[in-house]
Amino acid sequence: MSVMLWGAGSLRGQGHPTPLGPADVLILVNADSPCSRSVADLYRRFYPGIADEQVVYLYGLPDSAALSATPAQEIITRQQFETLIAQPVRDYLIATGLVNNVYCIITTAGMPYRIKDTNPLLANVVYPNGSNPTLTLDNRDVVNAASVESELAVLFQIDSAVPAGARMPINGRVVNPYQGYADGIKSWASIRDIIGRRTSFRWDTGTLWMIQKPPRIEGELRWENWQMCGFSAYNRRLSPADIYLVARLDGPRQAGTYPIFSVHQMLKRAAAAGNPSIGYNPALSTAVIDNAPNAPDVYAYSRILNFPPQYDVLSFSQHSIPPGAEEYSGQFSEGNHFMRTFYWLTGMSPPSDVIVTHDIDIGLGGVAVWDDTNTIMNQNYLASGAGIIGLLTYGRNGGDGRPAGYLLTSGPDGGNLFKCVPGAVFASLESFNAVTMFTDVNTLPSAQGKIVDFIQMGGTAAVGHSFEPVRCAAIQGEFLFRNLLRDDDMDGVGDLTLVEAAFSALPYLSWSEVLIGDPLMRLRHGPGALVNTVECREDVDGNGIIRFSDMVAVQWYLFAR
Repeated sequence: MSVMLWGAGSLRGQGHPTPLGPADVLILVNADSPCSRSVADLYRRFYPGIADEQVVYLYGLPDSAALSATPAQEIITRQQFETLIAQPVRDYLIATGLVNNVYCIITTAGMPYRIKDTNPLLANVVYPNGSNPTLTLDNRDVVNAASVESELAVLFQIDSAVPAGARMPINGRVVNPYQGYADGIKSWASIRDIIGRRTSFRWDTGTLWMIQKPPRIEGELRWENWQMCGFSAYNRRLSPADIYLVARLDGPRQAGTYPIFSVHQMLKRAAAAGNPSIGYNPALSTAVIDNAPNAPDVYAYSRILNFPPQYDVLSFSQHSIPPGAEEYSGQFSEGNHFMRTFYWLTGMSPPSDVIVTHDIDIGLGGVAVWDDTNTIMNQNYLASGAGIIGLLTYGRNGGDGRPAGYLLTSGPDGGNLFKCVPGAVFASLESFNAVTMFTDVNTLPSAQGKIVDFIQMGGTAAVGHSFEPVRCAAIQGEFLFRNLLRDDDMDGVGDLTLVEAAFSALPYLSWSEVLIGDPLMRLRHGPGALVNTVECREDVDGNGIIRFSDMVAVQWYLFAR
């Protein structure tokens, strides 16, 4: 297979829309979960501008963050999702007139986040001990399991009130219309009409989709597409204007503990990354692209499904709606996303069989490390005093013998794999890295690194898969890290938020993906720092001493309502 890197192209947007901010979010709270209520209140302490009307309390849900909780409480049925989450949120947005004013939905620890398939034969898709690649791969056109977060992105498109044909099917995965864009989501503010537009969409439900089981793409699907451009659609209408970006405020926990402390640390790190008194120092910050020569090369290859190969990225000014089959002259683009990530960050073609370091020559800057050896890349290979801002890795699929807990045990002296700078983000080629938020749950035979392990390691955010996503759903690191570090106006502040960068890297919606972290995090130049992972999480006021005031604060967090 030939290697395609493509240039990063010009990513400078036309004009400067209002950045995504606190006024643009809606927080969802499990009203029956003290932890969920506390996480929402905690987030509002970091963002005091979030108004009361931007918080929705949902009732009747299991509490996935209770002291007695197990992974079973992380799972709900499709009916529970629709009646206890989706419809109440739709009703609230309509009643308050916020449908088009909200751009980002935030879920909270204590809310379930995996939706079980309605087919009993596919129920194992979302279970840590039962899910397997074959089950999803063989049924990828009919699986309707999803993460709550990915399904909320298309909240109004899957509404049963939408007429058949225009309503987005819940079976299978849907091409993300925001994939590959370099503009912030509010660039679409002038054409945002979610309810008005949703009846105009076209979703093919005929036999063509059953031949190769491709992802669904909105538009006019014609038989000649099958030979010409690999299932793209003509006259597309679904655009970033029609979706919500979604993030989850959650973190690592063990049975019998609350995740509130982990969430608190995660939010403190995000705040530090955007605080000019700490901020992002490129001299201290390394993006690690951990390639794996022992793994099948095809693992890192997947298609760019949202636009044809003549474009490197998309912009609102040129494509307010993603280009359709009219602009294709052949098949979808396909390339190695690990190689593309290193090339886009540095301008250097990644070499084989070596470890190389190169300055990041775009945006906020930094250092990129490319590892194409059988070594378990860790902190020992970074410059003294440096930490990671990003980690893109094969994880356990790299064939280098690392254990499932490698993020916490494969570093120097058997400790953390890396030190982190505030703002560090993680993605891996591991199908089950978000299958549970519990760190002490046995997920054999599919045990892999967990996104919550990265938060425990000192990370600030991570995006992963809540069940087997199939290879083409892999997070595309070139968009994630390029957009996270973008600074086109050179003001020392990242152009996009975390949630925008993450969603630009997702091939699909209505599928398995979940982002944990502060969606509004935006990197800002500063003197920098390394994350302290030995600070006591029960030291709520951060003075280094656990005393009665901390215990009072914990009680207030959890129960004083």
